[in-house]
Amino acid sequence: MDEEAAKALNEVLNILHENAELQQSPTIPVETPSSQEHQQEEEPSVIRPDAHKPPIALDLKGSKAKSNTHKGSKRQWFQFLALAVASITLTVIIVLVIMPLFQPVATVTIIPSVTTITTTSTIQVQGRTLSTLTLTQVRTDQTTGTGHQEAQTGHGAVTFYNAAPTVQTVPVGTLLTRRDGTQVVTEQDAVIPAASMPTEGQATISAHAVQVGPAGNIKGGEIYGACCRLNVFVANGPFTGGQNARTFPMVTQSDLDTATRTLQASMTLSTTASLRAELHQGEANTPPTCTTKITSDHKVGEEAIKVSTTLTATCTASAYQTQDVQTQMKAHLTQATQAQLGDGYSMATDPVITVEKSRMQGNLLTLLVKGQAAMAYQFQEQLQRIKQHLAGMSKAQATAWLAHLPGVGSVSIDINGTDTTTLPRDTSAIHCTILYTGQ
Repeated sequence: MDEEAAKALNEVLNILHENAELQQSPTIPVETPSSQEHQQEEEPSVIRPDAHKPPIALDLKGSKAKSNTHKGSKRQWFQFLALAVASITLTVIIVLVIMPLFQPVATVTIIPSVTTITTTSTIQVQGRTLSTLTLTQVRTDQTTGTGHQEAQTGHGAVTFYNAAPTVQTVPVGTLLTRRDGTQVVTEQDAVIPAASMPTEGQATISAHAVQVGPAGNIKGGEIYGACCRLNVFVANGPFTGGQNARTFPMVTQSDLDTATRTLQASMTLSTTASLRAELHQGEANTPPTCTTKITSDHKVGEEAIKVSTTLTATCTASAYQTQDVQTQMKAHLTQATQAQLGDGYSMATDPVITVEKSRMQGNLLTLLVKGQAAMAYQFQEQLQRIKQHLAGMSKAQATAWLAHLPGVGSVSIDINGTDTTTLPRDTSAIHCTILYTGQ
């Protein structure tokens, strides 16, 4: 706009300059000698009565005089036209270029409030059953437990023989000594039946070494001979289990729980990938229903450096068209929004849809679906009415009025011009911007 006005102004200045040059070049009358003067020069001896009259100034021709008069009228008309064009051009420049520089311009930015709407609905869509999956995963981990075992004595059994014709008893706690001095002690009474020759009566009871540690591990038969009383003999079986105090790695419940959680997470990924491989374009699968079995090669508290855990899962699921679910849930979310917030709201973001439960009956799939979406008020259709209401308001009044409109989250107003406290009365100088921060 400024460039066009500048061109017009330059044309006017050129016209005025040309007009000034024409005014500085006046018409000069031309004097031509009359025929009488010419004759006087030729005949100087003849004296005429009008010989002393001054010469008369004449135009070159009578038609040239008329032309000069016509040119003068045309020049005046041209001057008038130039002045008119100059006035119009200056007016255009003032209206289109200069005046807007002093007219305030307001920029109103409205940020709608975003409200999250959540609803859970039961819907029905067409579906199909996917193939049953059976997957097995195994992992082996280092055990983290530490067990401690006190020093242990060797344990075994001793057998008493009775050669007497009557029953004999060896009381609990009887010490028996082998040839190197190692002793064992009985842990219960030994009631020995009477002998029936040639067979001796006998009784076997448990016993343990008195010495703690490996020294109590006695080979069988190292205690042998008469003992305790008349006609009673004893012989030992092997004693084992005698050992010093020690610490050892063992399986803890945490080891098994950690392995189980890791396997379950991995199994979920594997199941999801396997089910997706069976989907057609535009389909999604319901949450799979799985039965799982977990086993390990060691129990909690057992001594082991490593423990292996096995997870086996058998899963079933169904497939459905995602568009069918999205269409129905958008309708449910819109209804929930109208019930909670009223009219004029729409989705600022795509809804988040989660299928929580499913039930398949034939080809009809019933789903329990949770939908969530950010809703924002739509101001586009009201912008002209808003600008008309704001025209001429003070900045503080406009801000307060806008803040009370439904769906307004925050407002900012910027005014450029000589008066930065009042919005223009011309609605074309008010620019409204709607900024949806949720998008």
